Amino acid sequence: MVFKISIIVEEADESQYWLELIDGANINCNKVELARLLKEIGEILAIVTKARFNS
Repeated sequence: MVFKISIIVEEADESQYWLELIDGANINCNKVELARLLKEIGEILAIVTKARFNS
């Protein structure tokens, strides 16, 4: 189970990286939606990271 959670953490971390890259590059996009996605991926990472250490 820890292995599967670790994969989720890695994928979520990569998603966060790309969202931050989009934000930093000032790409023309919906900034409200981008901020929402960044907040959500941060929450997902917090949950699955805690789950990984508690498994």
